[in-house]
Amino acid sequence: MKSGEEFFEELKEFKPLIYCRGEKVDDFLRHPVLKPVKGVV
Repeated sequence: MKSGEEFFEELKEFKPLIYCRGEKVDDFLRHPVLKPVKGVV
């Protein structure tokens, strides 16, 4: 089983094509609307 940190590290490798509110999102892990909340289950 992966830890939360391992999971977030793997997400950094993805390069999905994401648009939020009509604008292209380059880094979904740091985007203020899309970023994951750590520690919430």
